[in-house]
Amino acid sequence: MPSLPGGAPASPEAVTEDAGFRTLVPDRAAGRLRTRFIASRRRRSLVVLAVCAIVAAAAVWMYVGVERSIRELRAQGLPALLDAKTKSLEVFIAERRNDGERWARDPQIAAQTADLARQASGRDLTDHCRSRAVEEWRALFVPLLKFENVAAVNTVDRNGRIIASTLPEICGLRAQQRTMAPQLAQVFAGHTQFIRPFAADSQLVAAQPFLGTRPLAWVETPSRDASGNVVAAIGFASYVDRDFEAILSAARPGETGEAYAFDETGTLLSEVRDLRGLHRAGLLPEGATSAAFRLKVRDPGVELEPGVAAPGGDVEWPLTRPVMLSLTAGAEAARRGLPAKGVLLDPYRNYRGAEVIGAWRWLPEERLGVVAEIGVGEAYAPLRYVRVTIATVMVLLVLTAGWAAWSTLALARLTAKPAAGRRIGAYRLERELAEGGSATVHLARHALLKRPTAIKILKRHMATDELSARFEREVRLVSELQHPNTIEIYDYGHTNDGLLYYAMEYVDGLSLDALLAREPTLPLERIRHIVVQVCAALAEVHAKGMVHRDIKPQNVMVCERGGEYDFVKLLDFGIVKRIEAVRDDHPDANRVLTRQVRLLGTPAYMPPERIGAPSDVDARSDIYGVGALIYFLVCGRAPFVGDDEAAILRQVLATSAPRISDALPGVPPALDDLVARCLAKVPEERPAAVDEIVGTLTALELPSWTRDNARTWWGRWRAGHASAVAQDASKC
Repeated sequence: MPSLPGGAPASPEAVTEDAGFRTLVPDRAAGRLRTRFIASRRRRSLVVLAVCAIVAAAAVWMYVGVERSIRELRAQGLPALLDAKTKSLEVFIAERRNDGERWARDPQIAAQTADLARQASGRDLTDHCRSRAVEEWRALFVPLLKFENVAAVNTVDRNGRIIASTLPEICGLRAQQRTMAPQLAQVFAGHTQFIRPFAADSQLVAAQPFLGTRPLAWVETPSRDASGNVVAAIGFASYVDRDFEAILSAARPGETGEAYAFDETGTLLSEVRDLRGLHRAGLLPEGATSAAFRLKVRDPGVELEPGVAAPGGDVEWPLTRPVMLSLTAGAEAARRGLPAKGVLLDPYRNYRGAEVIGAWRWLPEERLGVVAEIGVGEAYAPLRYVRVTIATVMVLLVLTAGWAAWSTLALARLTAKPAAGRRIGAYRLERELAEGGSATVHLARHALLKRPTAIKILKRHMATDELSARFEREVRLVSELQHPNTIEIYDYGHTNDGLLYYAMEYVDGLSLDALLAREPTLPLERIRHIVVQVCAALAEVHAKGMVHRDIKPQNVMVCERGGEYDFVKLLDFGIVKRIEAVRDDHPDANRVLTRQVRLLGTPAYMPPERIGAPSDVDARSDIYGVGALIYFLVCGRAPFVGDDEAAILRQVLATSAPRISDALPGVPPALDDLVARCLAKVPEERPAAVDEIVGTLTALELPSWTRDNARTWWGRWRAGHASAVAQDASKC
């Protein structure tokens, strides 16, 4: 009986559940169903209206789904961007802390700083700051000031007095209380502190944190005496404006995305992307090109434009939502040990009144926050197109209801013969033979050669990136094989509407499971004749560096080919794998397709390693399949059977394979031992190559399965099959 390459038989008798294909409803029954479906005009109208309603509901559902998906993407993307920026800042700050601790641990610096602290204790600092000891201490830091990007170094005692500095004019002053005091207490408790950037005046002791000069950040680290006691705090100041700008401005998303830092007063600590309207609003001096330390992150209530005056004064504007949340909810979360961060997917206004969405994070130890934002229009741009599309669809649904009814009838007439006469490449489809979960198979003929051909077409809804790549890889790898016992690929391409297909030889025969359904007992010499041909095909597969990975009865067919009967064809290379990488210019040559391997294949014929590591197999996996195939042909069933796949998989993994001699006493011991070795759990215990299987089978003392034997069997089968087909036709 005609069958299809890939284990898909051409008639209902040859279809099995394992083959993964189902036959279509006979044409006559299908015609009756279609007739009943389109008989009533009223019913057709209701169908059209129902379709319109479904499409409208689907459009609304699509919009909701797209909106949800975009929000989810933004909910993941913005925090990811913010985390990257924050991590970079944390790394930058950690490096500054490590540098400060390393410098403070220098034995000479530590010793002289401890001496200065003892000398300054209880003294007036006027004479102390002019002493030779301070000059010697200052000389220690000349290399740092010259080569390490350090702007200044101070030593502060427990009273907050600067007892030494690389800038002589500030020695004897007190460290700025608002900026330094809270974190200096932590330093004298033994913890190095990073003091966020602030603008410096000429004395590096700022009365205001945003005077417009280059910002500085301090690393205050404990200085210890020989006994390990903290005697002073050494502060290292460095310019960080360029570092902050490089970290926060790198890889700004899109045209409106940006990230910036701010302090506990809501003042910007880094530059922002857009200054439009800020000068006219009085937030920046005319001509100023920098907003850091000049601008507080407030919401003006309207979008600021260069030619439009801002309403009210900036002191009346509230802080933007992420800044307010950072300073309230973020600070509270930090005190409770929770993540001090959040994401805002509903639009709000930023520092210049533009509508944005964003994510925020508060860094309590550094007393600064970071915000990542992107404009609403850019963030939700796809929704605009979806809205237009849905509106258009709704209008078209109303205007074309009558046309839809007519087209429904036309479609019903066309689908009465869905594949007949259709042209695909050089082939003309004759009829659909079978349908699987991911593809349909059609009988076709070459337009010029008139040769019968099987055309396999990947379904549109199954044409995912993974399955399309697997479909194409199957064609490319099989096309490398030339053995006559391997299915031959003729052509490959895309239909006019973009569907993947390939053309292969049409095999008019029986799969081995269909053969045993008609002939429960096969002579051992016929089994040998079949298996030797399977091994011959696999020998080429393995020689080409591939593994079939799905040897089973449904994938082996016997047929008549050029006067040779019981000619074997090895089919279905859908999960073939190349063992070793070879040079190949095809873009998918090095791609690993393993996501679905666990779900592909038949458990009863699957070796244990396929279950545990489906992509980590070699030729011995196919040898296991050959052993299971021999067991099936001799015993009439698979080595392992169970109520469901889970039960079979447990046996494959944990139960020793049964021996043929247990089911069929009297079988040749050499054949019994061969199958047992092939079905070994450990791959190393199996035969090393299919040639060893062929050698063992050839050495069996069995009569030959001659051409006359095969011709007689096939003649008897064809006569019986023709009679069965005639009886089925008479019933219809």
